[in-house]
Amino acid sequence: MLPLGELLVELGYAKEEQIEQALKRQSDAGSEFKVKISRSLPSILLNLSEAKVKWKDRRLGNILIEMGVVTPEQIEEALRRQREDRSKQSGLVLPEGLAAFMELPSILNSAINAYNLLTNVMVFSNTILDSKASGLYICDEKTDELIVNFYTDKSEQISRMHVSTANIAGLAIKDNKTILVDDLGSDKRFSSGIYQFLDESIGPVACVPVRIRWQIVGAVEVINKKHGKAFSEKDIFLLSAIANQVGITLENIRLVGELDQSLHELQEAHELIVRAEKLKAIGEMSGGIAHDFNNLLMAIQGNISLIQMDMDSKHPYYERLNNIQTQIVSAAKLTSQLLGYARKDTCEISPIDLNQLIEEISDTFARTRKQIAIHKKFAKDLSAIEVDCGQIEQVLLNLFMNAVDAMPSGGDLIIETTNVTKVDMKQTVYNPRLDKYVMLTITDTGVGMDKSISEHIFEPFFTTKEVGRGTGLGLASSYGIIKDHGGYIDVESKKGKGTSFRIYIPASEKEVRKPDIVSEEIIKATGTVLLVDDEKIILEVGRELLETIGFKALTAGSGEEAIEVFSKKGDEIDIVLLDMIMPTMGGGEVFDRLKKINPDIKVLLSSGYSRGGQANDILSRGCDGFIQKPFRMSELSVKIRDILGNSRKDGDGA
Repeated sequence: MLPLGELLVELGYAKEEQIEQALKRQSDAGSEFKVKISRSLPSILLNLSEAKVKWKDRRLGNILIEMGVVTPEQIEEALRRQREDRSKQSGLVLPEGLAAFMELPSILNSAINAYNLLTNVMVFSNTILDSKASGLYICDEKTDELIVNFYTDKSEQISRMHVSTANIAGLAIKDNKTILVDDLGSDKRFSSGIYQFLDESIGPVACVPVRIRWQIVGAVEVINKKHGKAFSEKDIFLLSAIANQVGITLENIRLVGELDQSLHELQEAHELIVRAEKLKAIGEMSGGIAHDFNNLLMAIQGNISLIQMDMDSKHPYYERLNNIQTQIVSAAKLTSQLLGYARKDTCEISPIDLNQLIEEISDTFARTRKQIAIHKKFAKDLSAIEVDCGQIEQVLLNLFMNAVDAMPSGGDLIIETTNVTKVDMKQTVYNPRLDKYVMLTITDTGVGMDKSISEHIFEPFFTTKEVGRGTGLGLASSYGIIKDHGGYIDVESKKGKGTSFRIYIPASEKEVRKPDIVSEEIIKATGTVLLVDDEKIILEVGRELLETIGFKALTAGSGEEAIEVFSKKGDEIDIVLLDMIMPTMGGGEVFDRLKKINPDIKVLLSSGYSRGGQANDILSRGCDGFIQKPFRMSELSVKIRDILGNSRKDGDGA
């Protein structure tokens, strides 16, 4: 049996290109009027009702008629030819009603969407049973209601009704039986109120339950036989067959809905994984750039410090050097943001009270942003968190500034803290490793973002600000900082509805303590330092800095050279200033080999990277300290003094 399109071409009623054009219109219409398929059967009709979808029957024949390609009579002739061909192929000569009924599976399976499918059922029921109207009822188990789709050639209506034995469908569903009424007007058992949309008196009605695996899920009904006839036993047989096919189709819709939901969840999970891997790759690249940049800053800052040490403060160039020094500090902050995005762990970890930190930062921030009203909702029993105070302060400022940019005319900034457990976080996309977290929520009433922006905001250098107004590193570094504290950060935003950032940081049972204050004093000392670094400029500047402090400096440009120098002059060396990242032999291997030569040697680890996984690993093996480039002369002198203490061989204080 030929498909309708090919048959129309064979009969000379249409051309192939016209059929292709009609099929494309059918496909486009299906996409335009796509209705969300839900796991819940009643929602199929409810979604249609709420969306008020107005859909004309999009079967191929109707589209061709609309295009002016064929006439209704030609379509009817082609359909009659199809039925005859089917009967001949099966070897049976069927009555027209039964022959037409054989089309039902193909009609249902060719539906473009759920709405089109249900309409096809109604159209088919009216055609086969010669009825003026039809109804498809679906049970809503939660509300004990029926969602009903009434269909006629002139109108369509979707509504609710209670499952009641006063309704024919209600009785059919409750008693699981077929109902046949010859004249509703004379049957006192039932009400005719639900049929008012027909604008005529109701005579014969036939209704058959719809089952899915022996469970009653609804009913199919035909109303008013044309030409004043009553529905026959043959009609009941055909309607029962339609109901069976509808049950199968509804179950398929439900299964497709579950599959669609599962695929949607799988796609979301895949997008999260891809995004995480993308952020990881970008983070590693950003960290490498920051490391190299910090080495350059170290060389510049070291040379300026050396120049200023020998220069009178009244020299005309002294102030210019100070200006350069200020720019170096700004550049170091920029690389700190990059490292905040890329780092694997944090430095200077200590337990803090997040409420207290927010109080201090927000009060200072509020003085400079009078147009922003800050509202604080703090948990009184908030757990401590073990973090780097400076880095969390940076996160807060980044999010505060992001909120300000979103509220150029002012608005509200709501800051809330609370204790949560991994059970409380089960609705999030995360898989929390720990039992307890502190949640920080920062909400603004600003312009908000759409999905195309919010899904990129944690990427380095992504910004919607004008050129010169932002680097695109604030939120990226915040993401890295929170992630490397073992926490999570996400964003929820809608265009015109504001933005909420939620941050989860592991809770701690440790007692809160205040961070130490670092002295700016340059401490003079004596002794010998072995400086190990693969950057020649760092060796030159570092040697002069150490000598300015008072040390004798030995240098090594590689890990192998460091082992060689230490093997020969280890007895003279008080401390090794060791670069962590070097080719061939890195700082970790050099440290291990130095310790084998002299287990008591003091080592200060140095790197353009922040203190992270590799640095912490070396420190855990007995390394005495860490200093991040670019460092000031005062920082270096204090670090060396703290490490050497009274262990100096000459007994002098550092």
